[in-house]
Amino acid sequence: MPKKVKTKNTPLSVPFMGNFRLEVKRGRRGYKEVVIGECQEILAYSHQEISFRHQKEVITLTGENLWCRTYGNRIAEVVGNLTSIQFHMEAP
Repeated sequence: MPKKVKTKNTPLSVPFMGNFRLEVKRGRRGYKEVVIGECQEILAYSHQEISFRHQKEVITLTGENLWCRTYGNRIAEVVGNLTSIQFHMEAP
């Protein structure tokens, strides 16, 4: 029987996108976990796309089987099979 190996949940990157703070971690079974700071509200929520707003800035996570595990105190934690992170400004 093969020996089980523990994997660490180490951050892949900690970039700043506008006012958002991001921390991307590799999770179990190939899924990823993204912690987003400075979220004022959730704009869109589905299993394929989740969008957050901070003032006029919007960040959109796309992928498969996405879900927002926690949301509070301006911090959101999204898990799932993440394929892209997009950042843009809202139109005036």
